[in-house]
Amino acid sequence: MINTAEEILIYLEDKKRSPFKDFPIKNSRKLRGALGRLLAWKWVKKIGQGTNTAFQLTNTGVKELDNTLSVLRTAEKAKENNLFLIIFQIAENKRDLREKLRRALVELGAAILHSGVWIATTDISQQIKKISKNLKISDKIMVLKIESTKDLNNKLTHVWDLKVVNDNYSKFIKESQHLIKNPIGNNVAYKAKKLIYLFATILKKDPHLAGDLLPQNWKAKQAGISYQKLRKLVI
Repeated sequence: MINTAEEILIYLEDKKRSPFKDFPIKNSRKLRGALGRLLAWKWVKKIGQGTNTAFQLTNTGVKELDNTLSVLRTAEKAKENNLFLIIFQIAENKRDLREKLRRALVELGAAILHSGVWIATTDISQQIKKISKNLKISDKIMVLKIESTKDLNNKLTHVWDLKVVNDNYSKFIKESQHLIKNPIGNNVAYKAKKLIYLFATILKKDPHLAGDLLPQNWKAKQAGISYQKLRKLVI
């Protein structure tokens, strides 16, 4: 689900700028904490002084939002004959690096097979190249393309928790339908953008397996229809 920092980014993208009192996040303690982190990361900046102080996205903040939303432009079904193994070897005393890489792999939709061996259904080699360069582990990681078979794919379906992904699609559809049927209030565009962002986070965790490998009543197509309807609320 979406955290407070992400809510702030989405709200500022929609409103362009906002004083503290206008944020729709009711828990002021959480709001202050999240704003503090975003300011420290330079994703958000303060403008004005005193009672005229407001908050605004920085270019870095815009890029972070776009990084998540980019999956809406690039998501596609996995190539039937291709799988990608990500193999790395990082010393146990470099646990911080291992954790950063693990989080990045999860964000890219990869799944763990074994310690130091992950798998993806789409080619993420360029993203891995950039991440490994930033973490200074380029000599400790490689991406291998392997030919897939139906038997291999069948054995790999347990690697991704498809039930969780499908449940998240169902929740997204339910929340979207409520807004689509009742587009009332001053923050309709913001609420729609928040749901679109949620859809993007689910898409990132969807391995986009071939149709015959998916569970019955797979909700991705219906979720995509809801997403298209939400887009009309923000145009």
